[in-house]
Formats: sequence, structure tokens, C-alpha cells
Amino acid sequence: VRNDEPAASVEALGLIETGSGAAGVVAADDAAKAANVRLVQLHLGRGIGGKSMLTLTGALPDVQAAVEAGSRRAGASGRLVATRVIPQPHPDLAGRLAFGLGRVHVRPSEPLFAREQPDEPQRTTGGGPGAPPGEI
Repeated sequence: VRNDEPAASVEALGLIETGSGAAGVVAADDAAKAANVRLVQLHLGRGIGGKSMLTLTGALPDVQAAVEAGSRRAGASGRLVATRVIPQPHPDLAGRLAFGLGRVHVRPSEPLFAREQPDEPQRTTGGGPGAPPGEI
């Protein structure tokens, strides 16, 4: 699930982490049905444990209701790992989480890495007729 909502407009961010992929899918469904929220991402882990992480956004009361509803069934089955509601998340955080952890799709206010400038001009291989290779 992807979201086109600008990071600066995220009023609240909700997170639900479960101990299984199936519990994560059910939590996402319950959360979406409970309140007016946007399901931003449902990350289903592979390998040991198969955890899942659901990220959703919306108005603070809606996010709170959705996180509560989404975590209810997972908690009853013992598959709930953690929940969090973050009111007014920093735009950099909201932008990064909204498009997946570890992936940068929204430009942060500061660059992640300084752009390296070459120390010397780029050299060409063969500057034209009669020019030796490597000349500028």
C-alpha cells in the first residue's frame, strides 16, 4: 500500500507491529474498517517469525481508534508486539516511514549525504583528431 499524502500534512502516524503476517493483515483490515485512516504500508517480514509492521496516517482521533481496533484481535491471540501513535510527527520521519523504512522517496529537509565534487576535471579518451588520449 502506498500513500501520496505529503509528509508535512501528516497529522498523526500510527504503527502496529505483530508477530505474524496473518495477524498483520487482520490488524490492517480491522484498522481500516474502524476509522477514516490511510493504510500507508503493510510490511510483511519473511524468515524467522514472519513479523509485520503496519503504518497508517490520519487525524489523531482516527489514528488512535484505528490502532486500538487493529491491535485488539492481535492482542487477544498473543500476536501483538507493539503499538504506537505519534501525533504531529516530524516531516522527515513521516516522509520516510510513509514510504517504507530504509527507502527515501520524500526529500528530507537536509540532504542525507553531501554531494561529492570531483577534485579535478573529468578527462575524455580522445580529444579529437590529432589530440592524444587523456587530454581535456
